[in-house]
Amino acid sequence: LYIYKYNPNSSSILTQIAAVDLNNGKSIAVVLSVNWSPDGKYLAVGGQISGTSTNDLIIYYFDPSAPFSNTLTEITSVNPGDGGNDIVYS
Repeated sequence: LYIYKYNPNSSSILTQIAAVDLNNGKSIAVVLSVNWSPDGKYLAVGGQISGTSTNDLIIYYFDPSAPFSNTLTEITSVNPGDGGNDIVYS
């Protein structure tokens, strides 16, 4: 999973600012849904992630205010059964 910064005023319009190997190289991850929290600090990723079960849900922390912070930090993960296909923060 890659996170890019969009800058329409730059010659390099998209700049990669973070990346994470969703399944630690175990198998192919299938991402079905992603959604940022309203404050932009958490990213929810749902799909067939770990290679061991389907519909995994992983929550990552990202600090957009930290300069040169190229890190997504996994906070928690669960297998909600059939709930990983449509992620909505409330």
